[in-house]
Amino acid sequence: MPGSGIPYTDNIAMKIKTRLICTFLLIILGSTSMNIYAQEMKKHAISLVLGHAHISKGTDENGGKKWLVSPAWGLDYNFHINEKWALGLHNDIILEDFSIYGKEEIERNYPFSSCIVGSFKPKEFLTTLIGFGGEFAGEGNYFLCRAGIEFGFGFGKNWECNPSLTYDIKINAYDTWLIGLGVTKLF
Repeated sequence: MPGSGIPYTDNIAMKIKTRLICTFLLIILGSTSMNIYAQEMKKHAISLVLGHAHISKGTDENGGKKWLVSPAWGLDYNFHINEKWALGLHNDIILEDFSIYGKEEIERNYPFSSCIVGSFKPKEFLTTLIGFGGEFAGEGNYFLCRAGIEFGFGFGKNWECNPSLTYDIKINAYDTWLIGLGVTKLF
């Protein structure tokens, strides 16, 4: 620069070198901290979920339309591929008998659902999931698609509390919202 005693091109070269060194150091420090996190990350998670299934196409004792809310339990397993992605097997059972209206009335006695899900964690406490599987009961089985969202809040060592909301579409049958609260053990 004029009047500074340092040629303009040397000043630019010094700024570029300083920025490159800082960038290099940040990359090294960032990758080191990621390796430490990856070593501490637990690969397996098993959750016990207590929830309520909301069924909009239910029927009451007289055959009239009624929104049903039924208790449900869930048992979920997830394998964490990395800090963002996981694959899992999510299972739940609705703890009541109920009837669904539609083209024909559908009876369901303690239906059990099992789904293979993929999970993505865009934020530290937020997980989205999508998957497919089946709902099984003595009266018949249905293919289902599942989408959901979970929030994870750590407590203690390797434990989480997980409020969740999932939506199941039972193909050619009915849909279910499941609102749950889970306790997860990471190992």
